[in-house]
Amino acid sequence: MRKKEIIKIIRTSVVSMVPDQKPLFDINKIDFENLPVSLPSPRARYFSGLALKAVLTALVILLSTAFLYVSWKNAPVDQVDPALEGKEQIYSFSAVSATNLLYAFLSETGNLPIMQPMAQKPLDSNSLLVMDSLDSLNKYLNTIEDLIGKRDAMAFESLESDRQEYQVQLVLSTMDLLGTPIQYIMYYNETIQDSQTNVFSGILLFKGTEFSLEGSQITTDEETKMELIAYSSAHNKTDFVKVEHKTENDQQTFEYEFVLDDETVQSSELKIETEDEDLKIELSMEEGDYSCAFEIRRVSEDGEDFMKVDYDIQTTDLDEQGEIRVTVVFDEISQTSVYHYFVSSEDKDEEYEQDRIEKDDDEDEDEADDNEIES
Repeated sequence: MRKKEIIKIIRTSVVSMVPDQKPLFDINKIDFENLPVSLPSPRARYFSGLALKAVLTALVILLSTAFLYVSWKNAPVDQVDPALEGKEQIYSFSAVSATNLLYAFLSETGNLPIMQPMAQKPLDSNSLLVMDSLDSLNKYLNTIEDLIGKRDAMAFESLESDRQEYQVQLVLSTMDLLGTPIQYIMYYNETIQDSQTNVFSGILLFKGTEFSLEGSQITTDEETKMELIAYSSAHNKTDFVKVEHKTENDQQTFEYEFVLDDETVQSSELKIETEDEDLKIELSMEEGDYSCAFEIRRVSEDGEDFMKVDYDIQTTDLDEQGEIRVTVVFDEISQTSVYHYFVSSEDKDEEYEQDRIEKDDDEDEDEADDNEIES
């Protein structure tokens, strides 16, 4: 089709759409061949290109971000194994730690007097602040000495009970700082109370003594809580240690309450977690305006095992941080041992000795299993 024919067709189409009234201009006088054509300037074309590139870049970034977010949300989360796994390990650790702590509070053979509340203990201005809380710390070190260290150093066994009156027998085997094997045996019966609650009762054998135990485990959609009470005997329900366990993320928390003559003497919190396959414990205690925080590890150095304790002690007016190295000193003549504390702070160093409970006393274990601490 020729150019003139195309122009004729266009003119005819335009004329057909013009109304009958007199037009404002004569369509026949329009020169279609020489109409001015407006092209964008080079500057306008440049900025238009930039705008287009910016829009495309923003779109790519948006889509990439969305893709990465969806991938992150759907990626598997690395789970950190808890320090204690399963009901049996939690029951065993709770029973052993509560019983050890109760024994440390009440024992006369260990020469550990009943602790006074920390807020009532006078502070010696000539000593480090932490020295006034070592009696309290010492009870917990006696409690956990053989419960910290390498994770695989503790062996948990669930066995068929060798006592007819109990359904379950749990054995916790471990080792103290001197390398002496320690074994705890727990017996208990457990019943299902409802869809969320299990209740249990039993005993734990420690140094030839039967400590009475009772507790419960409550499971909900949000969490699982276990509560256990260790009594000095089945006939004495006024002196006991209560422990409550809960797990949050990779950290397991045990809250302890020591009750003497039906009155709470002290409350504390113990957090246990795994660090490089070692069990690390964080202990915190509060009494009035007196606050103590201890981070406890078991360390092996130059062939010697000891406990390393980082501490932070605070009162209303004072604040002190430092480190304690706790070793076991064994006397060959008396066949007894003590804890030796080397305390180091920014101000000065001090040394101290505290009693240590002998948990491997064979003579006590050879006595009748039905022995109980007198109330």
